[in-house]
Amino acid sequence: MLRCGAITLTAAAAIWTCISAKADVIAPPYASDYTLTNLGTPAGVPGPLGGITFLNDNTLLLGGNANRSSGAIYEIGVTRDSSGTIDGFSGSATLYATAPFIDGGLAFGPGGDLFATGYPNNTLLEYKPGDSSPDKTVDLSSAGITSSVGSSSSRPTVSSRFSVILAAGFTPPL
Repeated sequence: MLRCGAITLTAAAAIWTCISAKADVIAPPYASDYTLTNLGTPAGVPGPLGGITFLNDNTLLLGGNANRSSGAIYEIGVTRDSSGTIDGFSGSATLYATAPFIDGGLAFGPGGDLFATGYPNNTLLEYKPGDSSPDKTVDLSSAGITSSVGSSSSRPTVSSRFSVILAAGFTPPL
């Protein structure tokens, strides 16, 4: 069984099932390797919910008050069963960082920088390790992305530069 994939799907299920009214199903080719479990809404995270990523093996970061000026990133512990699969949340979430208009993107880049996307203001927020407010805000409209970015992911490059992969299909220079 692919533990990493199961963990990711289980954590994402907590967010996805909060906004999905229909039954979610794992496609047959993957059903033997993954499970989908509704963990409910984490205590202390105001909805609507936004992006999600792991801070470490046992701490989840997720956006709260998504798409609002009061948006923020919250951290909450996860609990695991005897096989290591996430089966719940530990305690109540606490504020990790302010994130105005946080949307669906939340990902770590090289050096531990955290990136978050913003909607409807179409921004990319960057946080240096340990900071609780954005160190840099990139206006994606001025970078040529005229619609909502939605989400982001990062990848290392062979040069000393860093690329952020955006759902809009454009990689702005950072």
